[in-house]
Amino acid sequence: MNELCEKAYQFQNDHIVLKQILDEICSRDFLIRQEEILKLILQTLLNSNRGLPSEVENYFDNLDGIWSFDTYLALLAEPFLTQRIHLRIAKELAKYQGYRPKIINTAYHVFVH
Repeated sequence: MNELCEKAYQFQNDHIVLKQILDEICSRDFLIRQEEILKLILQTLLNSNRGLPSEVENYFDNLDGIWSFDTYLALLAEPFLTQRIHLRIAKELAKYQGYRPKIINTAYHVFVH
């Protein structure tokens, strides 16, 4: 999961790579929750005239911690998230004190500052 999220984040402006990631996810018989959220975010990024599905905001609304893959998902979805969800993610990111992994530090600067 981490690898797919990281790759999507790294190539977020490359629709060909995003489509390849989406195709890979869609080819799976069963998706874990995070994969389903990544799928919805990728569909939104590839078809930006479509709004972000409520399942994505619900996912971020119900975080009780933030992992690296959550951070990648949040950064990918950031342009489409409501202010309330921005604040919710910022609250989770602010719990990290001291050393933060690089991606969480990046998200901290996007959502907290």
